[in-house]
Amino acid sequence: MPKEYAIAGFDFIGCGNSSGDYITLGIKESQQIRTIVQVLGVQFRKLILWGRSMGAVSVLMYGEAAISVVDSPFYTLTSLGKDQVKSHASQAPKCLISCLFPCLWSCVKNDIKKRTNVDVGKLNTVNAVKKMNAHQTVIFISGRNDDLVSPKHTERLYNAFVGTKKALVMVEGGHNCRRSRETFAEVMRLIDSY
Repeated sequence: MPKEYAIAGFDFIGCGNSSGDYITLGIKESQQIRTIVQVLGVQFRKLILWGRSMGAVSVLMYGEAAISVVDSPFYTLTSLGKDQVKSHASQAPKCLISCLFPCLWSCVKNDIKKRTNVDVGKLNTVNAVKKMNAHQTVIFISGRNDDLVSPKHTERLYNAFVGTKKALVMVEGGHNCRRSRETFAEVMRLIDSY
């Protein structure tokens, strides 16, 4: 990392070593980002928000960062769920999946709502991206072999962003693969060019 940058890492409530029992896959986490930005904004004049997977969705749902790097975001939780069911139930007839998924998804959403008081069915990252300012910078990253969040999610979000300061960086590997030094160097080069 260049020496003019400082890094602040954190766990969302309910993740990693943080307290809390539940996550909301970007809804409440985007509010936590707002708090972090307020605290860090006092000390640093330029913040780059960099999130991966749910963290990337949270950054996009927050939607106010001048510069964002989002690695492997999904465009809706419903579409991510459908993708997972299709890929893990590939032997099942498509009509069975089409009929059962809405019922299963409704049960999952209701259970999450009871526990967190959040309707995760309303999580729509595409809508959040469309509301972002055209002067913001967003760098989208996706692993070519990501079998959890297909690259089509990242590509759709990239296409939905109206800003001109954007990039789509496709990297080798899957969802949880370590990103290479070359990927970080490319992202920093893109940030510096904007």
